[in-house]
Amino acid sequence: MWYNILIYAFFKKFSFFSKIMPKTKIICTLGPKSDSKSELVRLIQSGMSMARLNFSHGTYEHHEKMIKNLRKAEKKLKKHITIIVDLQGPKIRIGELSKPIFLKRSQEIILTTNIIQTGESQKIPIQYKSLPSEIKTGDHILIDDGLIDLVVLSKTKTDIKCKVCVSGKISSHKGINAPDTNLKAIKTITEKDKKDLEFALQFHPEYVALSFVKNAKDIIDLRKFITKQLSKFSQHNFPKIISKIECQQGIKNLEKIIKISDMVMVARGDLAVEVGDEKVPVLQRKIIELSRKYKKPVIVATQMLSSMIDNARPTRAEASDIARAVFEKADIVMLSNETSVGKYPFKAAHMMKLIIREAEKIV
Repeated sequence: MWYNILIYAFFKKFSFFSKIMPKTKIICTLGPKSDSKSELVRLIQSGMSMARLNFSHGTYEHHEKMIKNLRKAEKKLKKHITIIVDLQGPKIRIGELSKPIFLKRSQEIILTTNIIQTGESQKIPIQYKSLPSEIKTGDHILIDDGLIDLVVLSKTKTDIKCKVCVSGKISSHKGINAPDTNLKAIKTITEKDKKDLEFALQFHPEYVALSFVKNAKDIIDLRKFITKQLSKFSQHNFPKIISKIECQQGIKNLEKIIKISDMVMVARGDLAVEVGDEKVPVLQRKIIELSRKYKKPVIVATQMLSSMIDNARPTRAEASDIARAVFEKADIVMLSNETSVGKYPFKAAHMMKLIIREAEKIV
């Protein structure tokens, strides 16, 4: 009798956890909408198993606050959450603007590496000093993940004159891509990344994500730098490296990068800007298959539930997108703005968990 009761209890418990704990893990990006202890408790309860700290945004004080509150939430729920430090990498960005600017189609503007003076409304500051020397007339410059498209008309040592092909609103620190240009002066590990790592390593993150990985050497260089930094803290818990595949050079050297990485991320935002939206679904499948071949966990990221930044329910296409990642056997899926700055961070995480659960029923 007691044996039957124990067997029943075991299977009931196992069935319960199989329903609420999907095999495919969920990364949630932390931010202003998910930085308090109570919010992090809710996020964990909604399905988060890994927390991403995006060092493209926020202050060290805010990152430290989120880490400490995450540890408090873990203690309350008696559940460990993996921390990922996501480095900004060599992302070119718009400089500081006094207010957002709307760029109209056919309008001519100037991107400049100079300091903007008051009243220069047609000039937009950029942070990458070498861009004017490396860009060519006729090349396209994309802003804010490709939402705004410019074509280069002419250039000087400091200025790039452009025509707006696709209109839109820009604001401070929006990302810039130059898909037609091989930007040779850009280093994968920037000085900002090094400073961010010096700060972040004291909190013992399990993973460090490197952006815009171009080749295997980038990973080797990062490991050398981390080794040097850890010696200062007398630490031995070496974080694993996530290679973010999001540029053409990374695709070119994909297999070598995957071999040397601990984990791989299909970073679809910048990847789409670099190679074209139409190529991303095929590349996603290729990256997942190669990662599985070399037994490396793989993450699918970017715009998984982006409509839930402002809406309480996802689109049907987003639900299918998450399910497809599960069908292709991605190990992890990631939420970005949905949980960091969105209106419905907990609903987004919970919805992702529900979609994963349903998809896993037929995998």
